[in-house]
Amino acid sequence: CDFRLGKVAARSWRKEQMRAIYEYRNRYPIRIDEDRSPAWAPENLEDLPQKRNAWKAYKAIGSLPQVKNTYGIVEGGYGIMNEVGVAIGESTCAAPWGSMPLSQNGSALFAIDSLMTLALERTS
Repeated sequence: CDFRLGKVAARSWRKEQMRAIYEYRNRYPIRIDEDRSPAWAPENLEDLPQKRNAWKAYKAIGSLPQVKNTYGIVEGGYGIMNEVGVAIGESTCAAPWGSMPLSQNGSALFAIDSLMTLALERTS
């Protein structure tokens, strides 16, 4: 598990920018993205064997148009709360159906972590 927390600052985006979507990772490191927060920068990974290969394996599986402005958020494995006080809780349970991610020849672009983070970045 990855128990780190990161604060992602509010940002303004250019009209043509895209928001990358990553495959959910249920292992350490859950995310490597130096553009989001210093907490997720490669140099802040603990000195564990997975550090050497983690960066290569962390690639976007899709994207969507970025909105003009996003709210700052606090996130861990999932988005937690944004700067205007919107918070989302998550409770994982087994489901009878689902899809594999696009990166594994499935049809799912989003997993719960991406959906929660997008909602918090864009909702007041």
